[in-house]
Amino acid sequence: ARHSVTLRGRALLAESIAVQKPDEAAQVADALVPDVLAGLAEDPQLAEVATMALRQQSFQRAKRNEVEASYAPLKQAIAIAERHLGPNHADTAATMGLLSNTYGRFGEYKMQLATAQEALTRAVAGLGAQRPHLTLTAVERWYAEALRRNDLPGAAVPILRRVQDDQRQLDGSDTPRVRNAIFQLGLALAEAGELGDALALL
Repeated sequence: ARHSVTLRGRALLAESIAVQKPDEAAQVADALVPDVLAGLAEDPQLAEVATMALRQQSFQRAKRNEVEASYAPLKQAIAIAERHLGPNHADTAATMGLLSNTYGRFGEYKMQLATAQEALTRAVAGLGAQRPHLTLTAVERWYAEALRRNDLPGAAVPILRRVQDDQRQLDGSDTPRVRNAIFQLGLALAEAGELGDALALL
């Protein structure tokens, strides 16, 4: 149960059924976390799997509106990623971005913005030279959402334009992810008072 291949498989299983079977995913994640943390003490190579498991645990708790119980696994995952993977690793930045998104889910908008800003700083430092990069694009999208939630839609617009361009370059066509980026840009433009451009996009 604690072999690295088994642990990774269990983490991927929880991730793959997270939306369709949330109760089962929560059970898998809750059972996985103590096993992967015990393994991490002996094998630092399990840090990536540990962050995956903790992120999934947080996601399922957030769906049940368990506020503090949603934050704790993400904070633990960030600490693990910083220690074993590095402060600017993709997993570190992504987990910070997810924490900011979770703050936003529960209406803590100032914390959302501060955490999203830190996630963006880490992502740009670690991944900026690899643009377009999926994690960098996700973190930028979360940062733009935090700006909008803090009544700064105008500042979000140039970031969301870049997200749209990078997502289209990554996907190669107007996939649902690209259309979502267009939609988010349209919302920011509307909130910033640029209604003509917003209506054209939407």
